[in-house]
Amino acid sequence: NAEQSFEAELDGIVCSPKRLEYLRPMFSKDFLFVTPGIVFSKDEKYSGQEEVDTAENAIKHGADIIIPGRAITLGKTPKERQDRAYKIIKDISKYV
Repeated sequence: NAEQSFEAELDGIVCSPKRLEYLRPMFSKDFLFVTPGIVFSKDEKYSGQEEVDTAENAIKHGADIIIPGRAITLGKTPKERQDRAYKIIKDISKYV
């Protein structure tokens, strides 16, 4: 759990993007939140992942590191994957 990790003086935790809004305010800015479960758009569905959100929302709610994974790799062509990565970077750039 996040509190135990903080008390053990770990550098941070892996955290669902859906829990960031609740957890981030409880810890110092030095405590890192690494966030998988990043989706390309709210409309996309990913099997096996229930607590997902967009990169923009994850950064807005305090993620320090995002792991977009499938948000990029589900693009059908190299060009589509490139375009997805670019859009993610563009979307989060206003928050960093």
